Amino acid sequence: MRLIKFRAWDTRNKQMIIPVGLFWNDYTHTLFQYCKEEKETRIAINIKNPNNDFVLMQFTGLKDKNGLTEIYEGDIVRYEINNHPSCQVIWQEQNCRYLLIDKDNYQYRCDDHTVLCCEVIGNIYESKHLLDNTDLGKNKVTDLAR
Repeated sequence: MRLIKFRAWDTRNKQMIIPVGLFWNDYTHTLFQYCKEEKETRIAINIKNPNNDFVLMQFTGLKDKNGLTEIYEGDIVRYEINNHPSCQVIWQEQNCRYLLIDKDNYQYRCDDHTVLCCEVIGNIYESKHLLDNTDLGKNKVTDLAR
């Protein structure tokens, strides 16, 4: 069973938040509880509202090639296959899977085999400059697992 974890980018304060708890209510709101300066704070995030002050990102269940750094949606990884210096980790809704997208908009499956060649080098909020092309997400697909 995969560990379900989240983090959030605080768009107002420009910082990553790692929650100590995640709570769900019947009104499709997500309540983050996190510790900041030894004081508990709760944040309500309506996941159906695109104008939130927080961007929620889910843990892929994978760690990079070093085995220490967890890989989340929105991470930028150095992918050492086919000379792709950096890729963004995204969730592909229609196929229910995580993908890596490179500067040429090619997509690679993000699974336990491909991450053996990946190292997390940043994320799209704090290190966007690490991506060579910000127009990611086109529909060219390369399936390395064939």
